[in-house]
Amino acid sequence: KYFFRILKLQPEMDLIQEKHSICYMSLADAFLCRLRQEAESRTKCRLQKGIGVDVLPVYGKRVSFMAEYLSKLYEQKKGMFCKPKTFSRQIIYECERSNPCRGTSSGDPTKTRANGCSAYVSFMFEEGATITACIIRYRLTHNGHDLANREESKVNRIDNTLKIIIEDKISQEINTNEILAEISRWNKVKGNVDHKDRRFFPSRQDIMQLALSMKKPAKNEIVATSELTKNKKRIEKDANSDGLSRLVKSELRDCCIFYQSRTTTGTNPRPLIIVLQNPEQIGTFSLNGHHIIFIDKNYEGLCEYGSAVYVLIVINDGGNPCPIAYIVTSTDDDVVLGEALQKLKAKCPEVKPKAFLIDCDLRHFATVINNVYKESEILIPWYQIMQRVHSWLMKSPVKEKEHADVRKVILQDLLEVKNSLSKSALDITVSEMREQIQFDDFTSMLRNDWLSCSPKWCKYGRTSFLENISFDRIFMKLQHQFLKGLHTKRAVEELVHLIADNITEYRNFGIGLVNMCVVLEGTASEQAQSLLQQGWSMLITWEDRWCAHVPCHNTPNTAYKVNLLTLDCQCPVQSFIGMCVHLYLLFTISQSRDGPTPEQERYRLASEAFENSDFIMDDDSCITLHNKSMCVTQINNRICTCPASDFNVECVGMILLKIAEGIEEAVTYSVNSIVKANSIES
Repeated sequence: KYFFRILKLQPEMDLIQEKHSICYMSLADAFLCRLRQEAESRTKCRLQKGIGVDVLPVYGKRVSFMAEYLSKLYEQKKGMFCKPKTFSRQIIYECERSNPCRGTSSGDPTKTRANGCSAYVSFMFEEGATITACIIRYRLTHNGHDLANREESKVNRIDNTLKIIIEDKISQEINTNEILAEISRWNKVKGNVDHKDRRFFPSRQDIMQLALSMKKPAKNEIVATSELTKNKKRIEKDANSDGLSRLVKSELRDCCIFYQSRTTTGTNPRPLIIVLQNPEQIGTFSLNGHHIIFIDKNYEGLCEYGSAVYVLIVINDGGNPCPIAYIVTSTDDDVVLGEALQKLKAKCPEVKPKAFLIDCDLRHFATVINNVYKESEILIPWYQIMQRVHSWLMKSPVKEKEHADVRKVILQDLLEVKNSLSKSALDITVSEMREQIQFDDFTSMLRNDWLSCSPKWCKYGRTSFLENISFDRIFMKLQHQFLKGLHTKRAVEELVHLIADNITEYRNFGIGLVNMCVVLEGTASEQAQSLLQQGWSMLITWEDRWCAHVPCHNTPNTAYKVNLLTLDCQCPVQSFIGMCVHLYLLFTISQSRDGPTPEQERYRLASEAFENSDFIMDDDSCITLHNKSMCVTQINNRICTCPASDFNVECVGMILLKIAEGIEEAVTYSVNSIVKANSIES
């Protein structure tokens, strides 16, 4: 009886022995078990801190094993591990967001991958008698970012497989739209649906940057380099590495009259303030600063590189605008502007301007400016008021074409408000306008936003000297004359260098010195032809038919937005030099495309603005509002405030003025009809 009981328990005893003794295991299982026990004992103290350990057999190549393991972690949404670090026996893959943030970066995971994450996966291979094993240690707890936040996926790396596909399509000279279609088909097969994830859904800009990195023409094929250019770049590089403080105290010491470094710690943090004014500008300020000073601001600065840029301009003896100072600051604050103006006043204490004409968005700075220059009037351009009111109307219930008459009446009434010779006359005009149009939302907006500062833009608030409307026209050109392309420089050192170079270029242009860059590198037209011959047109990304992003030929990973209709380019090349190479590139390409030409589209926009009453005659000017832009065209000489006028190109405003005067007839064709007509002719 006892013997049979032993036989009955024998299978259970064998199972217990198999689980706890390596004597009953194969050599491979015994090897894996021993490695697992040793790894767990060595990692025992760290298991409670989120460190895990695993031992797995390896079949095939080690590289394939690691790639498959990391791919499974990504599919399980445990993170993307890359950037391997190889030691004597161990290979560590860190989280793709392991780099710490540096400089002024806040480490925002929706804007950068430098989040300082400590998650990792390590591999260590061991050779056994019959099998190869891998000891895997991992920390899958991420910090500095959230894997579940979809907004963070906008800055993910592009998937390697997808990147190879894109590069292959680029090498075949397939355009961007077809590449995006191929990406869409690839994601359908893979089942990827999150369009915010840059890993699988790269943007047009990403494709363009890949194309730029693949197809960069040889430097000697684009421009003829010179020792002058090399020395300039070497100086700029050294200055940037030395820091902003050393830059303004050494190379730019002659044109920097005030510098305050930025501090973010301590009880009294200070903003960055740089006031740039060379000796020639001081002389111009002293000579021409008694009349009127313009103050304009680069609004894209704080978004791009964290610095606001103000420019101060006077009218010189020749009647041309001339910059007398630039102010760079890290804080968009009226107190900071007031402090900078105090430094300028200390250089020329005898200057007492009659008035300041400032941007309408800076009207709340009036008090600070008057604290420095107590006797000066503060004015804002009337044309900016017109543009803001029209923008509001185009978002209101009267934006449609059938309400064109209502918009025309409103703009005409606004012109009468502007021409009011007294405050009482203004109140009467506003009251009559309210009764005439019966548009309470508009009258409420006008009263709250613009009538509160009516003395700054209406006639009754200006003296006889300041009634000259040409000052307002001059102001409308300042943005693309003296602040052009500043937002393309993200580092403050590069920004200050660019401003200093622009000041020098403007001075050289004024005294008639030859631009050596044109002599050494060729004209913009010649450079554009050279780039087109090298296939540069394949790198252009079209936003629509008339706007495109053109990669810069001498600055890597940089592209500028170019508008063919207004001839506006975001590059730093000053408009007084002439059309830049990016404009010439697009202009040349547009001549060979099917469909309407830029000239035909300008005629269409002018006719549309004329039919929709999106224009008004003011004294000696015609104000044309079209396509979110504004042209202020002088009636007597046909000079306009838009960038196209700088290049002697007939803009939308000039064409509308001809239509209004009966010189030209309004055209009624559409873009589709032109495309169809051209296809029939061909």
